[in-house]
Amino acid sequence: MTERSEILYFSQHDLWNRNAVSEQLAVADDLIALIPEDVSNILDAGCGNGTVTNKLFPRWDVTGCDISESAVRHLEAPAVIADLCAIPFADKHFDLTLSSDVIEHLPDVIYSQALKEIARVSARYILLAVPYRELLEGAVINCPACGHHYHAHLHQRAYTVADVVSLFGPEFTAIDIQFSGERWTFADPELLKLARQLSGLDYPFEDGVCPQCRARRGAVEQSDQARRVYRQFESLQAMLVAQGLRECPPRSEILVLFKRNAQDKKYTITPGFTRLGDEPGIRLASVVELADPINYPSCAYRIQSEPDYCLLVLTKRPSFLKLTSGNFESLEIYDHVRAHYVPVTNATHSVLELPAVPFGPHGCILRILHPSAELGFQLTSQCQDLLAIVNCCLGDDPVMDQIKGDSARLSALAESLETARNELEVRVQDKDKAFNDLLQSAIKTNELANRIESKRADIEACFSQVSEVLTAKERQIDEQCKTIEALLGEQHRLTSEQVRLSNENESLRHSNEAFQLQYESAALKLEHLYAQAQHQERAGFELEEKKTRLLARVQELSVENNEQHVLVEALSIHLGTTGLAASGKDRKVLVVSHMYPSQANRVGGIFVHEQVKALRAQGVDARVVSGEPFWINTLDPRRVKHALSIYRAQNIRAWEHYDSVPVIRFPYLVSGALPFQTHAATYTHGMMRQAKWIREDFPFELVHSHTAYTDGTAGRWLARKFKVPFVITEHTGPFNLLTRTAYLKHMTQKALNAADAIVAVSSALCRDIQNQIRLDSPARLSVIANLVNTEFFLPQTRQRDQLVNMLWVGHFVPVKRVPVLINAFARALNDHPHLRLRLAGDGEGVDDAQQRVHALGLADVVEFVGAASREQLVRYYRECDFLVISSESETFGVVAIEAMSCGRPVLTSRCGGPEDVVTHPLLGLTVGLSVEELAEGMLEMASHRDRFDERVIRAVTELRFSAPRIADRLIGLYSTLLDNPRHSA
Repeated sequence: MTERSEILYFSQHDLWNRNAVSEQLAVADDLIALIPEDVSNILDAGCGNGTVTNKLFPRWDVTGCDISESAVRHLEAPAVIADLCAIPFADKHFDLTLSSDVIEHLPDVIYSQALKEIARVSARYILLAVPYRELLEGAVINCPACGHHYHAHLHQRAYTVADVVSLFGPEFTAIDIQFSGERWTFADPELLKLARQLSGLDYPFEDGVCPQCRARRGAVEQSDQARRVYRQFESLQAMLVAQGLRECPPRSEILVLFKRNAQDKKYTITPGFTRLGDEPGIRLASVVELADPINYPSCAYRIQSEPDYCLLVLTKRPSFLKLTSGNFESLEIYDHVRAHYVPVTNATHSVLELPAVPFGPHGCILRILHPSAELGFQLTSQCQDLLAIVNCCLGDDPVMDQIKGDSARLSALAESLETARNELEVRVQDKDKAFNDLLQSAIKTNELANRIESKRADIEACFSQVSEVLTAKERQIDEQCKTIEALLGEQHRLTSEQVRLSNENESLRHSNEAFQLQYESAALKLEHLYAQAQHQERAGFELEEKKTRLLARVQELSVENNEQHVLVEALSIHLGTTGLAASGKDRKVLVVSHMYPSQANRVGGIFVHEQVKALRAQGVDARVVSGEPFWINTLDPRRVKHALSIYRAQNIRAWEHYDSVPVIRFPYLVSGALPFQTHAATYTHGMMRQAKWIREDFPFELVHSHTAYTDGTAGRWLARKFKVPFVITEHTGPFNLLTRTAYLKHMTQKALNAADAIVAVSSALCRDIQNQIRLDSPARLSVIANLVNTEFFLPQTRQRDQLVNMLWVGHFVPVKRVPVLINAFARALNDHPHLRLRLAGDGEGVDDAQQRVHALGLADVVEFVGAASREQLVRYYRECDFLVISSESETFGVVAIEAMSCGRPVLTSRCGGPEDVVTHPLLGLTVGLSVEELAEGMLEMASHRDRFDERVIRAVTELRFSAPRIADRLIGLYSTLLDNPRHSA
């Protein structure tokens, strides 16, 4: 299941807290003007915060319908929360169905179905408003998180007249078409594309939500240079339209009235091309005044401004203004590209020449200081060709012309000075040349003297070298004579030595022959030893193969031993607990829970949904009934009466399937004027209105309610009416929420005592119920834990390093004691600097927690990751070394079994529910509530990470908390009640 992106976008509270702008109010008035006189009741399909709905309500009976609960809270009329692809009203229930700026948001997968639903509930008319000829790329956002490009308001398509009139097929015919809203800024897609590419800007909308990664756009920063480039193209579009060179952008909305089975169309289409007219003269007193500027005005107008000034807007920029009456102090013209006013320098003359500055889509804006009441102008305009317009919009600033002239004169003066400098430089160069010639002559003379001196020195050095060589030769001859005498003596000695060695050689020859005989004998022995060595080597190879086989078998036995060890550890921790055997008989069980997931809220009541899926997987036909609030936010008796009539008209006659589970979602009354104590009564009334049909369509044998007050009260009445067994599973934490007033305690006690069996999700909650409620038969109270989806929360082995990663998951509310957690972490970090902490969740205390982290200097080791999806939680569990729970009170603590399903141990304070989960030292550690005890627990877990085997933790979780295990226990409880009923038929 994936949540549709437009649901997340329209669920933002800030989106609906803004007042409607003047253009939206004008469209609303135009829509109301199209409503036929024979209409009495209206459905506003996709009503939003009531911009149109609240205007309709005083005159017509109107009902709002929207998928966003945040939006319908602003309605004065009755409203239902529903998707347009499943409108909860009968066929032809309304005279007219209105849908204003809605269907362009719908994704393709539900678009056709939503149009069919609008046609189905419309008896006579459909009134539609959609964006007309929108250039979708004009509102494109580049996601700063993932880079995906998407429309800021999630518009999926653009509409032409032909597109709109054919939306509802032959059954509904368009009988009237009107255009409304302000004109678009751009009509030329190429200009818009260039403006985006060259400026690098996208649409600056902070509330955009990326359909790819669900990230909110947030604050937008745009550079002055980029905005100026974008304004250049706005001016280019506006000036081309003013000169008749481009089509005027159309109005932004097309309003179409359809009639069922109308014979012929009666509408006419006005031409889309509009050329702005010339204004030969202006009298200030006769010009209309508007609060805000408008795009592409058809005539001159004034904008409300400061008392001393008059802002006069013309359809295009005139070349000259001739003062015909009245007077003023100064005149300025607005340069749209550069976003500033340019003074008219000849403003004291009767004929004024206006600077050729570019103007924008709002028109040519003149700012006049202290104009007289009778001020009047004669306007003279000149036609501009395309090149002149492009140069005006994309060229330089006109006020730079004077600076350019001054620059040209300075350039001429600089050139004359350069000429004089060049002449002086030539003269200096001539003098330098004469001096250089004289200097070269002196240098050559000096070089000749140096060469003569060098030759003399070379001859003297050569004579010295010859003398030294002759002396060395004489010494060498004397040494050679002495050497010859020594060699003659050595020759005599060597001759005597040769005779002696010859005698020794003969003796050695005889010895060698004897040694050869010994060598041959040794070779024979060596061959024999080599043969023995080869035999020993083959035997060694055989022994090595046997050793390898034995080692492989030892490894196999080691793996089997480890697996047996894991199973033994898990079974010893489980202490032999076994589930009740499920009955083979099919059972029909009706589950009552106001907490149940929907497309708008996928996590609300997810534990109930997973429990129902587990029962159905075990053969139980379990179905769900869940209430949806029907809001009435008014005290006006007439409006209340009308809203109640709409509420009574809603009859559910089909099961919705959510993730393969059949669900009935019935409406029940909710109002800001009614206290919480009334919800049990209105919830019961809403369900009992559907009870007869549900029983006929699904003959349930047993009613199972989740929580005692709201669902328990409704389940009590349902079980009593049809005389079937009744079970309540209590989740509320802390339980004193249901006993804080006498009335709440009375209703909770009645529901619990009416139940044939009461299930608490933990021993701590079981004790709270016994201590705070007087039960007729305490023996009917038992403990069955919540389950965990072990197929979803799967373990993944991670490589450990020196960092120890802790994870906390929850809401930042006081009972979770996040400040205690942070203080304990700071204390533990002093002794173990490799600790790290990740906090996943949101809530009212996030800002205080972040401030505390910064104050303690922990910003580098504590990470806030915000609210996490279930997929993200799996990744966080796998990346941590252990989960930490610091709460003061927990009814169960489902995050503990989610972490254990991923193979991670848990450190928890003694806060109730988690104490039933962490029941053995191999699963984690339970500590006291103080900062010191929690810090010591962190250090203990961090220092003994190797003690925790993820396979043992996972096996324990599967044995105690898996879906089949919990489903077996519930089926055993159902079988006991159905086989031994308290109720008699």
